[in-house]
Amino acid sequence: MKEYIEANKHSWATIAQEHYQTFKKTLSINESTLSQTQIQELGDIKDKLLLQNSAQKWEILRLRVG
Repeated sequence: MKEYIEANKHSWATIAQEHYQTFKKTLSINESTLSQTQIQELGDIKDKLLLQNSAQKWEILRLRVG
């Protein structure tokens, strides 16, 4: 049973690392992970903080858009 738990931990660690790298790349290119629709609906959010629930994980994003 322990080997299955370790394999599961390894799989989730790999997925988390890939997600982080993709998020980091997207943020460096676009300056935001929000879609254009979300940005338009939020209005002027330049230099504001946004609390976002993404995949059951709360994140604070400093937005540089607007």
